[in-house]
Amino acid sequence: MALHAMARILPESVLLFIRNHAFSDRFLNRLFKRYRPILTVLSWGGVYEPCPMVQRSAKKFGCRTISVDASWDCMDELSVIPKVDRLLVWNESMKAEAVQKHHYDPRNVSVVGPLRCDFYRRQEYRTSRDAFFREHGLDHDRRLVTLAINRGNPETYCQIVEQLAKADREKHLCRPIHIWVRLAPWSDPESFQRIKKYDFVRVQPSYNFSGRTLVGEEEIFQTVNLLQHSDILVSVLSTLILESAYFGTPNISLRFPEFRALYERDFLLPLFKTGGVAFADDMRELFQALNRYLSDPLQDATGRIAIMQQLCHGGDGLVKARALGEIERLIGK
Repeated sequence: MALHAMARILPESVLLFIRNHAFSDRFLNRLFKRYRPILTVLSWGGVYEPCPMVQRSAKKFGCRTISVDASWDCMDELSVIPKVDRLLVWNESMKAEAVQKHHYDPRNVSVVGPLRCDFYRRQEYRTSRDAFFREHGLDHDRRLVTLAINRGNPETYCQIVEQLAKADREKHLCRPIHIWVRLAPWSDPESFQRIKKYDFVRVQPSYNFSGRTLVGEEEIFQTVNLLQHSDILVSVLSTLILESAYFGTPNISLRFPEFRALYERDFLLPLFKTGGVAFADDMRELFQALNRYLSDPLQDATGRIAIMQQLCHGGDGLVKARALGEIERLIGK
């Protein structure tokens, strides 16, 4: 939390220095010895520093550990996940991966849902569409298409924006559009400079710290309103696919040749089976999918509901309560 707060005022080089030098086994051992905590809460499966160091100290001093997964692909993407006393995941598919791939005892893995979705139910994080469009200088007569940057060459994404701009100009789309380009935490904003020349394009960088998204209140506020007011989400297997389903936003996943290998991962099979995602193998199919959803936003709505129910625990706003319940049970043992 302290690093999150400092990230607002310190350059990344300073934050990296703090992260790399303020934490050490010796330093953490002194803390555990002095304060004797009864529980240590980790994230991202306890893989990324300083989590492994914290976990080593916790084990040395007999402190229980619990890990909250921050992403839907965590079980698949990480080759090794250190064992914790309790692992909290988003859905049953992730639990199955934890058991089969990482050899967890199923009794030590609990499905609670994605914590972020609790914030999406809070009205204080939402603004009206009129206020959102006015704040960002958007035209109400245009539909808002969000392009979420993920893996891949920035040049590919820039070419997609340029082709969409041409299609919009030549009226190949059934409705005029705005394009909101949401950069990934690891994206270099300089690589997207040339698409800022279009009046109907907005490039919004993600908050980042050493390539990892910092999820603070401001970032959640922006994500809530972007997803709420986007008419269509276009991405390459972004976590936003699951999050946009909470708002019923149609989404199109780019399956272009350079991205195709990403679609061979096993953790995606439950998503594919929902029928809540349209796939585009090239620009022609992207135009077709855009026109389908621009004409009828309710297409595939049943599939998007299935995404929420099967992969996000229904978005019931009770994720924090379930997580706290697991913590209380672990402490009470």
